[in-house]
Amino acid sequence: MSREDIEFRSASAVHEYLSTVIPPVDHGVRVVGGPLCAVDLDGVLETSPLGYPCTTPLGALSVRALAAHGYRPVPVTGRCLRDAIDRCRRFGLAGAVAEYGAVVYDARTETWTDLRTTSAVAALERVRAHIAGLDDVRIDPRFRFVVRARSRSGPLPDVVAAGVVAAADGRVRAIQGQSQTDFVPQEVDKSSGLSWLAHRLDEEIALAVGDSREDLGVLAMAGLSRAPRNADETVHRSGVTITPHAYQAGFADACSDLLGHRPGGCPHCAPLTLSARSRLLCSVLALREEGIHGLPIRTMRLAAAIARRYRKARIRRNSFE
Repeated sequence: MSREDIEFRSASAVHEYLSTVIPPVDHGVRVVGGPLCAVDLDGVLETSPLGYPCTTPLGALSVRALAAHGYRPVPVTGRCLRDAIDRCRRFGLAGAVAEYGAVVYDARTETWTDLRTTSAVAALERVRAHIAGLDDVRIDPRFRFVVRARSRSGPLPDVVAAGVVAAADGRVRAIQGQSQTDFVPQEVDKSSGLSWLAHRLDEEIALAVGDSREDLGVLAMAGLSRAPRNADETVHRSGVTITPHAYQAGFADACSDLLGHRPGGCPHCAPLTLSARSRLLCSVLALREEGIHGLPIRTMRLAAAIARRYRKARIRRNSFE
């Protein structure tokens, strides 16, 4: 099994658990109307504290809260189509924009649409052919509509990436990530994909939450735009309102600004009552939902919860002796 398949199955397992203990309000939310909420995955709804990208209890609760109040969250991401479809199915979402807007998924019909032109497809084929001749560079097979490439050290060196762009006659742009380099047709981006999806669903965009330069066009389309505290410098300088917290906690801040209360804070969006064991596991999954900044206090709370559970178990055990 490849590393990519292991990551996908691991994230699916976490999301299956979260969608059980914090279930979608109604799987019918994917087919009924409601304003859209565009949500980036990496750095907003998902992080990689477990070694693979997945959301947290607060992320799942925030998605549930938006749906409970008549909004339709839609992932708008650079991630592959398979990941986007999986999130839609797990959390009952209306659709998704994937691979930087090169492809769009409609959950109502369970169909995807390739938004690339014939010339863009040809340019990406030249990208793949050029990369095939490079030493120690691997193409991620999960990405079908853009090209994701990695060297042994992660992203391709700038000079190598520039050579790839030149091989495609400048018809693609290189997006440098933390562990990869993506090559995307010049004619598509997240905002063009979201515009297509919004037109397809015949809805306005009420909220957008993103954390990188590639999200700026999406943020400009929404009635309310927010970026989590971990957003890159380009976003911080753009004038978009930055939330007090980072990652999933920042996403929850954005939802609070839209809804007028914290996710889960009213009878409409309150989650189900969890068992003590589920609360404990959710606390473990929540450790990094605000990044490193919130880790110490969350760890102390988790340690206290484990200690209380241990004391109760010992008392019960002693009562039978």
